[in-house]
Formats: sequence, C-alpha cells, structure tokens
Amino acid sequence: MKKSKKGGITAFKLGLISLFLIVSIHFYNQIVTYNKLVKEDKAKQEEIAELKDEISNVKVLLSKSKTQEFIELIARDELGMIKPKEIKVVDKVDTDIFKENK
Repeated sequence: MKKSKKGGITAFKLGLISLFLIVSIHFYNQIVTYNKLVKEDKAKQEEIAELKDEISNVKVLLSKSKTQEFIELIARDELGMIKPKEIKVVDKVDTDIFKENK
C-alpha cells in the first residue's frame, strides 16, 4: 500500500528549506564582511599613499637641510640671526589704531 502525500510538508522538504536559509544567511554575512574588508583596505591604501608622500617630502627636506642656504634660512627666520655688518630693522606698528573704538 502506498500512502499519498498531497501538499503535506515532509521532513525532507523542511530540511531543505532550513538548509537553504542557513546557507543564505551565511552567504549574506560573508558579503557584508567582504564589503567591510574592502572599505578598510581602501582606507589603508589611501593612508599608505599619504604616508609615502609625507616620507618623500621629508626626504626632500632632509636633503635640503644639508645645504648652506637652508641652514642660513633657518638661522635668519627662526633664530633671528643676521650676518656681520647687517642691520636688523624692525617695523613696529601701533596696533591701537587698528582696534575699534568702543
């Protein structure tokens, strides 16, 4: 005797649906994780490019710092030094005339 199965949900069908749902959820989580990692990778690549530019700029500055002109520039601008027989002129502006009268 054969049993007729009309429209009933068998254990096999329920198992297949459950398996499909589990695989789908896992696949979705993998896509979300992949997208997150791609964004992080892009950010890190941009940071690496910026750091390489900064390193390049520092190398150029370092090579310039060994020249006599650079040493003189720093001595004059940052240390306020002058050459012998030079006169340093300081223009003192009265800042009170620029303030608003209250």
